[in-house]
Amino acid sequence: MNDPRLPILPFEAPEYIRRLWQRLTELFRAQTPAAGWKDKEASISTAKVGGSDPPTWAVMIDGIYAYKFAPNKDEEVWLSFHMPHDIQYSFLRDDGTVQGPTLFPHVHWVSDGTDTGTVRFGIEYTMAKGYSQGVFPVTTTIYLEQASDGTANKHNIVETTDDNALLSESFETDALVLTRVFREGTHANDTLTDDVFILFVDLHYPSDGLNTNERNRNNTSGELPWTKKQMFES
Repeated sequence: MNDPRLPILPFEAPEYIRRLWQRLTELFRAQTPAAGWKDKEASISTAKVGGSDPPTWAVMIDGIYAYKFAPNKDEEVWLSFHMPHDIQYSFLRDDGTVQGPTLFPHVHWVSDGTDTGTVRFGIEYTMAKGYSQGVFPVTTTIYLEQASDGTANKHNIVETTDDNALLSESFETDALVLTRVFREGTHANDTLTDDVFILFVDLHYPSDGLNTNERNRNNTSGELPWTKKQMFES
């Protein structure tokens, strides 16, 4: 992901110009964090549990407890994500085109046994802007699959593919993403015979390293709803 805030010398220049440009770049980077990917985290231990197929709160290792998801069942929890003030609303692709923010859900999990089958997770979600800007639409469900290597309590992470990433105009500061997270143990693709513990569900999101100037969204007609601190601005 390219960071449009970082200055790039657009032409060949004498050595003293290049040295000056380099120093200005260093000063800029000291003033403002560089853009990059961040996590919006949600611990499964804080998830809402209910419905007809809740997971079991059980010992994972020694005195550590976590929610255990069984094979041959579709056990589920509910989590919500709040979009932060440093989300990057657009960035340049390698081909020069502009893309809006894309979120990549990923699941942290461990197996409690030594089977080498594949586990299948599902994330059902809906999302909407705040400040009376959006309505939560019908849900979409994505699936993530990963094989265990047969090592109990090994920290595994499986992330959605590019095709299943969350791309929407609804992504802006103070938007909400509501989710139902489950193990689809009844699906034919879930061949792991062991229980698994889901520990975290995170969203990788693009950050421009800049918080908004506004505490709340500016809904005034003709004005930008959010503005960001600019280069060298105090």
